[in-house]
Formats: sequence, C-alpha cells, structure tokens
Amino acid sequence: MSASAAENRSAAISRGAFSAWSRISVIAASVIVALFVQVYAGICLRGLYADGAYYAVQLAAHQAMPLHAARITGHEIVQWLVVAAMHSGVETPHSVALVYSVGL
Repeated sequence: MSASAAENRSAAISRGAFSAWSRISVIAASVIVALFVQVYAGICLRGLYADGAYYAVQLAAHQAMPLHAARITGHEIVQWLVVAAMHSGVETPHSVALVYSVGL
C-alpha cells in the first residue's frame, strides 16, 4: 500500500467515515449473538431452573397458574407463547417445556 493510500485511510477514519458502519456492525453482531444465546438457553431447557419446572407442568396440565402480584406481568409475557403453541397442537411435556424455555 502506498503512503498516500495510508494517509487517505487515516484521514477517512479520523473524520468518522467508518463510524456509522462500525456501529451498525456491532449492533448487528450483538443481536445475532443474543439470538443464538436465547436459542441455546431454550434448547437446554433453562426455563426449568428454580420454579420453572412447576410452572411448565402446570401449563402442560392446562391448570390455572398461581400468580403472585409482583409476577403477573412477567408470567403473562412468558405464557402467551406457550398458550399459543398449545393451541397450535403442542401437547407433550417436553415440547411445552421447550417452548416455555425459549420464551424466557
């Protein structure tokens, strides 16, 4: 690379010509990594940790969920995906747990 090309590249970088593309690239990479982490957590059934197993079993049995006042919104956000999957034909406990885990 010639000296003038290196100077032009340095000048362009210092003016911020590449900053918009680098920010977009970082955001896109972050979104892709976040999606991979979410899929991995769902496949590993991370939703069954702590009290998640109890809630997954309750959802699979089509029973009402015991809701605490501080958890109502959180449960509804997670449950809408499970309820939609069950209406679409998901019936086995493992499948319900998988959908529940992916929704977390």
